[in-house]
Amino acid sequence: MGDSGLLQLQSAYYDAVKRLLMQTANEVSGVADGLFRRLRQEERFLQRPEEVSDETLRVLGLSAVERAMAGGTVFKGGRPSNLVSAIEFEIRTLLQDRLQQHAGNLQRKIAFLSEESAEDNVPSDAPALWIADELDGSVNFWDDRREYAIHLAYAEREDAKLAIKVGVIATPGLGRHIYTGIASQTPERDGIPIGRRIVSRSLREADITACLFNTATGPAELETQVRFGQQLMAAVLTEFRSFRSYGSFGVSAIRVATGRDQVYVHPNPALWDFASAVPIVRGVGGYITGLDGKDPVPRKPVVVSNGVDHQDVLRILKQYSLGPQ
Repeated sequence: MGDSGLLQLQSAYYDAVKRLLMQTANEVSGVADGLFRRLRQEERFLQRPEEVSDETLRVLGLSAVERAMAGGTVFKGGRPSNLVSAIEFEIRTLLQDRLQQHAGNLQRKIAFLSEESAEDNVPSDAPALWIADELDGSVNFWDDRREYAIHLAYAEREDAKLAIKVGVIATPGLGRHIYTGIASQTPERDGIPIGRRIVSRSLREADITACLFNTATGPAELETQVRFGQQLMAAVLTEFRSFRSYGSFGVSAIRVATGRDQVYVHPNPALWDFASAVPIVRGVGGYITGLDGKDPVPRKPVVVSNGVDHQDVLRILKQYSLGPQ
């Protein structure tokens, strides 16, 4: 078989993966959005979720699965800043079940990595990997804000590195949209291509509608967090027009990909935070890199840009001691 034949087979395979992830994301989004809407009806749940009885949840019309998802909250690492709710564990189960159920036709062994799988390392022997963030923006979810997302990505090991081939980000609370991207292809929103944006302008040349800067909270280590936050704010207040923060990597990356924000910086995302965004952002002509301009690395700062010169952004961040030393 020639190169063109192999490329066609590869393209068909990634299309099948995308359809599978879209189907899975849509199913899980429906469950998450339904729970979000119905829990809004029980104000007491938002204040003290452990006091809401199973009977109350049943009266609200939640299914058995959703009632299980609504049980209590736990803290990983003993810190309130690392909140995890029971819904995230249940979504992980739903994701794994759906992927196993529908992935038979792919005829390939694919490992599963997620935020709630209690594994912070990629399985070293996995030739391919599902990467999921069950509820990106969980604090928003429980705080009655709609900026939360569900991430699914498919990656393959190439030369001892993981290459993100397909990414899907669902935003159940923001119109039930599903954003998809395949490496080197035009990404889509609900099956409609997302247009590319010009990315050659420097910040000095950008017009008044540009230079919206978006960032996440800092690392867990207080000293590092304070230093990073101070330097980042110095860069933002001096060089950028305005500042936003949404509490969700997926929502923020989509805002950059669709041109609503121009720059997003996260100080220490995990692989499941940024993996799905890679083919979507790059597919519209945007950039997603580390502070050194190379592919993003888990637990290191990640910079996402679109509509402005990425090297200009990295230069500014380095100028304020945020770049590689």
